[in-house]
Amino acid sequence: MNEYKTSGKIFAVPIREEIAIRWSNILKNGLEEAEKSNLSSKYPVPENCTQLEAPKLNLEVQAVVTETASRRDIRLMQVQNQIGTSLAALGKALSLILEEEGRGRRHLSMIQSLSDAGRLLSDVYFIQSSSRRDLVSLNLNKELKETMNKVNLDGWLFGENLEERVKATMNIERCGQVLKPQKPKQSVPRKPLVTLNSKSLPRYHQEVRRSRPKQQPRTSYQQQRSQHLLRYRQQRSQRSEHTDRFQRPYQASKPENRRRIV
Repeated sequence: MNEYKTSGKIFAVPIREEIAIRWSNILKNGLEEAEKSNLSSKYPVPENCTQLEAPKLNLEVQAVVTETASRRDIRLMQVQNQIGTSLAALGKALSLILEEEGRGRRHLSMIQSLSDAGRLLSDVYFIQSSSRRDLVSLNLNKELKETMNKVNLDGWLFGENLEERVKATMNIERCGQVLKPQKPKQSVPRKPLVTLNSKSLPRYHQEVRRSRPKQQPRTSYQQQRSQHLLRYRQQRSQRSEHTDRFQRPYQASKPENRRRIV
């Protein structure tokens, strides 16, 4: 039996204890930077499988994305390079087994296990590249997303000759707009604007306008001043006439006024 059930989950047969302890420690605490650097230099990328080196972000894209997006892509690229190093180590082990005469046939199960591990890690590598593309595309023009993502992965994240492909797509879109038949413009009847200066106002507005008190025309400052002076003089003359009317009988009743009258 290669697997057994424990508490409802299916597990494989136990691996060697020293391997389980070492891997468990790394899964919990990770590797130190010096050890990762040593392992990366120990298993370089094979010359006939250069795709194991993580694709770099295109210079055209790097110039327009934010600094935060650029730093995030660098971290994801470092993880992707570590996956490539793991695949390089697996490839080296498989090559050593297959090169020995007669040994490959005796260890078919071992070869199959190593090959399956390589296939799974290769798929993780591809998913990592697709995730990097999707995250970077959030900061780019959505209309050009299909043009940038439809190419196969190579040394650059969005493929080689990105600038030429973008220009070609934009030229095709402009030509399509020119060749596309233009729809005739339909004349939409415009509603008449209702203004207070219109001669043909609706009935309601005419009644409201008639009910409003007429405003006096505005006059200049000189005209207002002359009108005020005129009213002031009129009021003053009226007051003087009123005063003379009541003072004349009183003046006639005085003795000196009576002698003059006689």
